[in-house]
Amino acid sequence: MKKLFIPILVLILCSVIVSAGNITAEITALKNTISSDETAEFLLTVNNTGTRNTDLRIYTPDPAWSLETNPSRDKNAWESFWGKLAATRVSLKPSVELGSGLYGVPIVIKDDLVYKESIKSIAFVELTALDRPPGRYVPAVKARVEMGNQVNPTEEFLLRVILENQNLLELDNVTIRITSDLVNKEHVTRLGKWGSKEGKREIDFKINLDPKMPPREDTIRVNIDVVHDGELYIFEGVPHSYAVVAYGGLAEQTKSTKQFLITTEEITLTNDGNTAQTRTYDLSISRFQSWFTKTNPEASVSEETLSWEVNLEVGQTQVLLVETNYRPLFYAFIAVVILIIAYYVFRSPILVRKTVQVTKKSHGGVAELAVQLHLRVRKDLHDIEISDKVPNIFVVSRHFKIGTLHPTKILTHEKKGSIVKWHLDKLEGREERLISYNIKAKLMIVGGFNLPSAYVKYKRKKDTKHSGMGSNQIRLS
Repeated sequence: MKKLFIPILVLILCSVIVSAGNITAEITALKNTISSDETAEFLLTVNNTGTRNTDLRIYTPDPAWSLETNPSRDKNAWESFWGKLAATRVSLKPSVELGSGLYGVPIVIKDDLVYKESIKSIAFVELTALDRPPGRYVPAVKARVEMGNQVNPTEEFLLRVILENQNLLELDNVTIRITSDLVNKEHVTRLGKWGSKEGKREIDFKINLDPKMPPREDTIRVNIDVVHDGELYIFEGVPHSYAVVAYGGLAEQTKSTKQFLITTEEITLTNDGNTAQTRTYDLSISRFQSWFTKTNPEASVSEETLSWEVNLEVGQTQVLLVETNYRPLFYAFIAVVILIIAYYVFRSPILVRKTVQVTKKSHGGVAELAVQLHLRVRKDLHDIEISDKVPNIFVVSRHFKIGTLHPTKILTHEKKGSIVKWHLDKLEGREERLISYNIKAKLMIVGGFNLPSAYVKYKRKKDTKHSGMGSNQIRLS
């Protein structure tokens, strides 16, 4: 009896008449029992009872079926003249893999001139498997997913699966399997026959992702497993792609501590989002303050801004330390005061300054130098010894100008060089002396060289031991 019922039902539904406004449409089946690789044929007749011509367009909103008109028309549209009948052949073919059964394919005939006016009808197609004769009734289920295209992983979101039974067979064992790289859910339900309230079900799944899930693409796939008469039928819904979006950023916490002339700021930066953060963190600071501020890690200073390049992975934390220390300024002030006092209390009674003048060159190099020692005395001194070292690349000239103080000793060492010494019994306060001598290069000198400091030993009136004072060093280049 069941095998006879389906062909009879298909025959009853071979012709459907619908109308809207002044347009009446009749869909007559020419061939509506097909296998999955064949095309169903219908004749569409439109009667325009209005007082104007109109442009009609026919299409199906069901993505599982493709619709074409014959003869073929651009966008399946043609002009309907008022007071006349118009007919066209409509072809329907499955665009996805469908199971065997009776399918009600929605057909929409739209009036393009009256935007909101359209005719909705259903074309019934019995789909048989290639290896099954017509009339064999097997499960046929259509599934689709409804959810947003973007998901914040910190928030729970709703995934809805809509099941539709495509024929009159009641299904008691329907398993919904949701799979993706991020989601894995399963639910068992039942479906009533096509056209009944239970023939369409909406199943909601509450999904929670890892809050630290980085931005990425994911595709939800829905498979429907139906067990009927001991056989397993598997149906696949249209995949739904969505994106896990980025959220959050750098959370900032600042802790400030103060001591005597020291202020320390501890800035804690935390990546509370789901993606790596790379950005420049800026902190305003005065130019004067920047002179006494140090940071850890070291910041770059631009005008009146401290800047750090911060690179934090998800959940990572970085601490920036900013210490402004005015103690060195305070200590420097105290030191200057102490130095000024010490200078006047402990300053040397004699100043020694050494100068050098090139007196002869040979082939672009230095051949002979004149060395001068300037002595300036602030207080009376006695028993004064003056010594000056000469590098071994020079020889001390034994010829001295008239009026020049002659050395008391000239000590020569083959490797260490020479030491020239003078002795003065007494020098009075505010007296100045100029001691000069010449040195000759053993070889022509090209490039830079150093001359060491001269050294003066002296005694004050009440001193029993010598004190000393050195001159400056000389660098010739």
